Amino acid sequence: MLKISHNLNQQNSRCCGNVNAVVSNYGLMVCRRCFRDNAAKIGFVKYH
Repeated sequence: MLKISHNLNQQNSRCCGNVNAVVSNYGLMVCRRCFRDNAAKIGFVKYH
């Protein structure tokens, strides 16, 4: 019996492979946690 996957377009994080909360804007494809850790290295600035 074949197992049918319902999430064919599931996006994985490039850094950790996480599938939850993936930031795909600008083609980043990193999860939320990895984005917060590496945002300054990528060039994003946090405004208050």
